[in-house]
Amino acid sequence: MIKINLTLLVFLVVQASFAQVNESVTLNYFDISLSSEIYATVAPNATLENIANDMGSDVGGALGETIAEFPTTGNEKSDQLRNTVYTEIENLTYQAFSEQLKITIEPKEKLQGKISYFGHYPHLFKFKKVLKNAPGEDFYMSYQVDMYKGGMGVGAMGVQVGGKIKPTTVIRLAIADSKGKVVQEFEIKEKTDIVVGSTKTSVGNVEVGNGESPEDVSAKVLQVYQDALNVLIEEFQKKNKKAYKNA
Repeated sequence: MIKINLTLLVFLVVQASFAQVNESVTLNYFDISLSSEIYATVAPNATLENIANDMGSDVGGALGETIAEFPTTGNEKSDQLRNTVYTEIENLTYQAFSEQLKITIEPKEKLQGKISYFGHYPHLFKFKKVLKNAPGEDFYMSYQVDMYKGGMGVGAMGVQVGGKIKPTTVIRLAIADSKGKVVQEFEIKEKTDIVVGSTKTSVGNVEVGNGESPEDVSAKVLQVYQDALNVLIEEFQKKNKKAYKNA
């Protein structure tokens, strides 16, 4: 009788470690970063300083405090691109986790007031620090999307083309349990042949062109992200295949 109970206990512990199927995870870090070249596709004549003042350059100053809104890039079209892409990437991620991985991502505001936020997104990366400030959750999740330039443009003599942007997407995912132990960890790096747009063109010292519409660039960026997300979902299911066998 004792032997049977011990065997059952071990089985349950092993099963629980496979995946967070039918569980909820709480975001402690959710970060999306588009390279300045992607913003330049909609605002080719915006200064590098304006574009650089987007998400990445202000993160350091944002840690440790709550910022209600994202700082502006200094360009309306760049802001429109960012706001659309960030919102839709968030929606696609929540949907994929819910429908394909059977994991519910809690509303991103859940730890507001307990940990650092950047704009609307939780922004405390280290699980130990999260547990210090916001203990009590079953699972914590860190999720990072980094999309940067890939591919080069070729121009005629006297004409410089900034480049045709074929983004490379990196997704980093980590899930920790209530004690801060990492139970899932993935890094996906996905290249694409989709051209989301071109950066500025200059003839001599004169820059020309108003760029592409934020709507067109957003649609392509989101397709690039969806392709990378599909790879992440596939790898997650493959690593946790026993948990998804009967899910």
